[in-house]
Amino acid sequence: NVSLLKSESLMTLTEVCSVVPEAFLLLSILFLILYAIFLSSHNSLNYPLTQNAVIYLSSLTLALTFALIYLLQSSTSELTTFNSTIAVDSLSLSTKKCLLLTCMLCLLVIKQDLTQQKINSFEYVILLLLSVFGAALMSSSNDLLTAYLAIEVQSLSFYLLASFKKNSAFSINAGLKYFILGALGSSTFLFGASLIYGVTGTTNFEQFHNLYAHEYTHLPHSLETTPVLQFGLVLVLASLFFKLAIAPFHIWSPDVYEGSVSSSTFFFSVIPKLGLFVLIVRLFHHSFEVFVDKFRYLLVFSAVLSIFTGSFGGLDQKRLKTLLAYSSIGHMGFALLAFSSGVAEGVQVMYGYLLV
Repeated sequence: NVSLLKSESLMTLTEVCSVVPEAFLLLSILFLILYAIFLSSHNSLNYPLTQNAVIYLSSLTLALTFALIYLLQSSTSELTTFNSTIAVDSLSLSTKKCLLLTCMLCLLVIKQDLTQQKINSFEYVILLLLSVFGAALMSSSNDLLTAYLAIEVQSLSFYLLASFKKNSAFSINAGLKYFILGALGSSTFLFGASLIYGVTGTTNFEQFHNLYAHEYTHLPHSLETTPVLQFGLVLVLASLFFKLAIAPFHIWSPDVYEGSVSSSTFFFSVIPKLGLFVLIVRLFHHSFEVFVDKFRYLLVFSAVLSIFTGSFGGLDQKRLKTLLAYSSIGHMGFALLAFSSGVAEGVQVMYGYLLV
């Protein structure tokens, strides 16, 4: 009994340590909010602008989070924590490090642009950090509900970032359009997840893998051939394609990219892609790998359509941000084309392409 208690306490400590980087990032965001609120409302300091200070502190926070992830990767083996809802492995840790480095670079690049756009609110930087937190959580998601919560944390931040310039009708229009269509994509994800849960009785990726890892040899006939499960997977895949702006679910992206603040557009085109593709890899390459052959034609069709849409749609564009939107659509098509091969080498090529 004593050894069992020690083992349970050790496992609990390991689980807590595995989410220390995310917990540190979230607590740092809360600290930055309180710091900026109290400092900006300080009467004796003549209500100073705190955006530059928040940008530097945010960069420091991201650097420290990167260091924590590096230490965690060197000292922890691959594991799943919190009832297998969060996966801590080399894929998630490497993705988080790339996200943090990219966000630090974005903060340093957009600092001057925010000044030119006369955006002096510290909340803008806080929303950037929250979106990075959602993307980091998404890359570790090992459950449909955890994935949905991570997607929503990221998406809600993006809706506000798109419409942050309150005195611009284009920015408000972009944010409203992004919010309405994003809500449609999120509801599609939830509907598909509910269908999957109704068939399998679980929302956990590991349990999906245990159910479908051996080409249905151990499944009842009604479970292996049900169209409800395949329809649920199609809905989840379609919602993720919408978030990635993959054709034919890309209609929203040119208008949102063009109407948003330039720094937000730059952020939209970089940050969410990696985390969402990692989620697709976990769900369709690890959990439902046997269904990749059934969906290969759909994946190839969307990939080729995205490549053609991004390549030819951007030919007559005269606006840089709209051109960036079509470029992003084309790049997502190339990444999806590598993933549609259904083999590990294709996933490696896709991940390398996204990093580049």
